[in-house]
Formats: sequence, structure tokens, C-alpha cells
Amino acid sequence: MLAQRSTDVCLDRWLVRRRHHPILATDERFRFHEGRSDRWRTLARRVAVARSWGDCYGYILVATGRAELMADDRLSPWDVAPLLPIVAEAGGVFTDWEGRADTMGGDGLASNAVLAEPLRSALGVPTDRLSVR
Repeated sequence: MLAQRSTDVCLDRWLVRRRHHPILATDERFRFHEGRSDRWRTLARRVAVARSWGDCYGYILVATGRAELMADDRLSPWDVAPLLPIVAEAGGVFTDWEGRADTMGGDGLASNAVLAEPLRSALGVPTDRLSVR
């Protein structure tokens, strides 16, 4: 409960500073992890835009500052390998759903650095391994 409150406070401060709700992108299938789907829908109800931009495009939206989060429930290493350095060099954070900066986990999340912890907390992703520059 406390993590959710701190997430709300951080997200609310971001919303005031940005003067709009975050934009979230996903492939939105979450076929293999129903809990992820439930947490995604809960988070998506709090934002202005939550839509399905699959694969590379959603990550590029995060890297270029046009979206705050991209989430994929299932990724192949060859699809995601170039995205970790691209997102990181753009000042963002790329992790798998276990919170590791890894492209071999079979899934992925990319976000801007400011919202890396609160967005991952809202999605149930461990944040103790996050490395935010």
C-alpha cells in the first residue's frame, strides 16, 4: 500500500510538471501473464493515452521522449537487443519484468528515468536492481 501511495505522489508530481498524463505503449496481449495484464489495465486507466504500439516503435517513442513507458510481455532477443543501448543512451531505462537490465529475459519494459521506479512499481516489477543515471 505504501508503494502505491508513493507511486501516486511521484506520478502526480510528474503530471503537474509535464502538464499532461503519461503516454504508455504496449503490445497489450499479456497472454502468458494475466497478473501483468491486470496491473497494466489499472495503470492505463490513469493516463491520457495507452495504446498498442508493438515491438520497436514503442521503444523508440520512449527513447525520443514521445512516450513514458513501453511494455512487452514477450520478446525475442534478436528483436530487443539493440533497444537496451538506444534507450539507455537516450537517458531512459530498459529492463525485463524482473527488473534486470537484460535483453535475454524474454520480455521488456522501457521508460524515461524519472518514472522508471514508480511505473515499474505500479506494474509489480522489482526496482531494487534499477540503475538510473
